[in-house]
Amino acid sequence: MAAFSAAAVQACNQVIENSKHLSYIREVFIKKLKEHDIPLQPLTSSDQCPPSIVGCIANNIQGDYAMLSYNRYGIHISTGSACSLGYAEIPRSIFPFISNKEEGKRYIRFSFSHLTTEQDILTIIEVSIKIFNPIKEERIHNEKKINWQGTS
Repeated sequence: MAAFSAAAVQACNQVIENSKHLSYIREVFIKKLKEHDIPLQPLTSSDQCPPSIVGCIANNIQGDYAMLSYNRYGIHISTGSACSLGYAEIPRSIFPFISNKEEGKRYIRFSFSHLTTEQDILTIIEVSIKIFNPIKEERIHNEKKINWQGTS
């Protein structure tokens, strides 16, 4: 009986420590996204989402393409819901986080664990810069091209 009680106390302490760690990792991730002006809009409603998950709306790229881009660098993210594998429609489980179907197509999800380190977050940020900078540069180039063509 004593061993069971000790194990239960230890398990509770681990849950508390893991929760604190995940909240910290989440905060660092969101802060770094903003710091580096990465066009991912984090959905930060912590009452609707566990601290181990950060859902984002990707600007100027569909979630499927973002997922493939991250995958090329060995970072595995998700689109939509894990419960909707092979399902073409936007899952209802993400509707509380998005305002329309277009955002649903650009929704991606980063999942962290108690093993995720701050260095892991920095790696994700570096890869995000590699993925999104060319997209931002192309958009700026196209906007300049449109403005130039409009002045003639």
